Amino acid sequence: MSERLQLAEHFINSHGQSAARALEGLPADIAGSLIDTISDPLSVSALKSMMPYHAAKCISALPLEAGAKYLAVLRPGDAAAILRHADEDSRKNLIDLLPHRQAVRVALILAYPQSLVGAWMDPLTLSLPITSDVADAKKRIENEGYDHDTVFIVDDGNKVRGSVSLVRLLLQAKEDSSLSAIKQDMAGALHASLTLERAFNDQGWSENDVLPVVDRNDRFIGVLRYAELRRALTKPFVAARSTDGADNLLGITEACYLGLADLIATTLSNDRGNAAPS
Repeated sequence: MSERLQLAEHFINSHGQSAARALEGLPADIAGSLIDTISDPLSVSALKSMMPYHAAKCISALPLEAGAKYLAVLRPGDAAAILRHADEDSRKNLIDLLPHRQAVRVALILAYPQSLVGAWMDPLTLSLPITSDVADAKKRIENEGYDHDTVFIVDDGNKVRGSVSLVRLLLQAKEDSSLSAIKQDMAGALHASLTLERAFNDQGWSENDVLPVVDRNDRFIGVLRYAELRRALTKPFVAARSTDGADNLLGITEACYLGLADLIATTLSNDRGNAAPS
């Protein structure tokens, strides 16, 4: 192992969050190559510490088999958070390469019905870590070609801590200002499990054209735009499905995420043990 690689591994092992922020600032192919070169435990740790948007870009820069290898050993929720930021074809191909139990759990997390916010959000959305300063934020925005009006700011747990307008960030804020100092607080976020009808009545639309979307653990997974919500509400399946039915369906889906794979494995094991010998 080269001295440079040893230093990189030491830095990632000793300063996980700082290393993740540094990897996010690199081009995806370079960051992905580094992640695929270091030892597997550190690769997984680095991907888990990165913002899901950037982790997905690194995974997409790798051969499918390599990307699936890392997703297979992440917690299902972490793997799903990353896959929400991958394009549809890559997501399907990666899930197909996962071990069956992991694939089942991840697919269940991703399986929001179309009558829910999660099916209409935009997962390919940059978020900024609250520990960044304006100079770092500008670099990330330029690297990603981000051109939406609002950028959402998240903490190390990927929970939304506020937002900042792109105009203020790029033109008004001082380079050394921290994002925590210039952010605007968010009154709330839309849960991906919320029905479209309920989302339409959210008070956040009175001041914003885009709202953050979070999962059941309040982690940022994308945004919903008001125009897209209006478009979704014109679809016939939305009117045909009751609010309670949609909530119940997702409740089953999320319950499955938490325990179905283990339940299936236990049931099969018991069945084999109770089967009469042939």
